[in-house]
Amino acid sequence: MAGTRAAFFYGIVSAICYSGANICLRRATHLDPVWVSQLKSIPLIVVLGSVLLWRAWQGQQVGVGLRTIGAICVAGLFGQLGGNILFQWALGVVGIALAVPVTTGSQIISSAIMGHVFLGDRAGKQLGGAAVALIAAITVLAFGAERAGNAVQAADTTTLATWSHVLLGICAACVSGASYSVLGVTLRHHTKQGAPITTTLFIIGLVGFCSLGSIVFARFGTELWHTTQWQDYAVLGAAGLFNVVAFATLTVALRVASVLFVNALSASQIAIAAISGVLLFHEPWTYTLSIGVVLTVLGLFLMRPRGTEAPAKPVHSHDSN
Repeated sequence: MAGTRAAFFYGIVSAICYSGANICLRRATHLDPVWVSQLKSIPLIVVLGSVLLWRAWQGQQVGVGLRTIGAICVAGLFGQLGGNILFQWALGVVGIALAVPVTTGSQIISSAIMGHVFLGDRAGKQLGGAAVALIAAITVLAFGAERAGNAVQAADTTTLATWSHVLLGICAACVSGASYSVLGVTLRHHTKQGAPITTTLFIIGLVGFCSLGSIVFARFGTELWHTTQWQDYAVLGAAGLFNVVAFATLTVALRVASVLFVNALSASQIAIAAISGVLLFHEPWTYTLSIGVVLTVLGLFLMRPRGTEAPAKPVHSHDSN
């Protein structure tokens, strides 16, 4: 019972912190998406770098092989370039209420497929049902995306979003979810082989800061470091810290939690995203959003494996790099 209460507590804290990170990122949609993604990685590097130094000082193993480093770097580029940048851009096009469920649905589908193909995960009938529900959710959300896109655009400009622009936003969220899946499956493979999760996440953060920083420098030089307001630095710093706390608490919770519990957490984040989009950012609440959120939650719960559920492995969420 105590373990269940602990899992519930840490799981709720994790869901709230992941949602807090997404809200912060939504507030930063007026900034360049690459710049936002670079700054968001700084707290992860600082915190995990400090942890690694402490563990190395204590004589604990923190190193990984060159092949593992290479694989993590490549997967990290997928997560940063295809995941973080596109997710941030999608937030500025269709809003948080749509971007989060679409990204989550895409991530769950592609993770299940890649896990089955590359890691040998069992794929039962529930996978087909979940895929149908999630694809239906993305389709329904796409039909209502134009109104959401207009609301997001109206907050920054006087022009309305075109349907093609909104469709690109939905596609960006889908590609973002698939890119996060590449990163997640790679992490699962190498952590199963004994690579410390702290080390792998530190490498991902470092790859993100360096690769994204190179893009920012090539486009803007050092201009953004001087012109970005301190309020924006604070918001992005908070987003990064939320991610660190969320992943740490999720890791603790998943030591005793089931896959069903993980999916429930994802469902709560989707609900929080929809509510925050409407209440904080005045994004429209439509019947397509309601149906899409319900279908996404249904798809997540259909992913529950049959039989006795073992504690789940930590999953790299779309807002944890």
